[in-house]
Amino acid sequence: MGLEHLMYPVVRQGKKTMACWAACLSWYAKAVRHLNFSMEEIANRYAHLMDAPKNGNMIGGMGDAQRAQMLRDPIWQLDYSGSNRDFIDQDIKMFMSSGPTLFAYCDKELGESGGSHMNVIVAKIENSDQYKVMDHRLW
Repeated sequence: MGLEHLMYPVVRQGKKTMACWAACLSWYAKAVRHLNFSMEEIANRYAHLMDAPKNGNMIGGMGDAQRAQMLRDPIWQLDYSGSNRDFIDQDIKMFMSSGPTLFAYCDKELGESGGSHMNVIVAKIENSDQYKVMDHRLW
């Protein structure tokens, strides 16, 4: 896969949502699968898997088992691999060999003990050991 997916703009999860998972899948659908799903359409498709919205959020988060069920939906054609270990550069290079990679992780910025967050590794930054990600906090 080339870098044509870089032309697709980031999908922001919006305020008052815990919908990083829906934003990531919306971007992935457009950039990789050439499917047009809005973040809201994806949230509605998987509403039965969401946690109840908390703290005034309009879209809820998703636990590990529910996220795995969503990512295994054949429409995404994802090779899902759940792991509870840190990834190293070799892992990321392997995953990126077939294009952008969705990943979920514990993010300390999401609370004192950390919270679950989902993102997309979009591309390796040339002449660098860093990667471009779809995280709306970075673009």
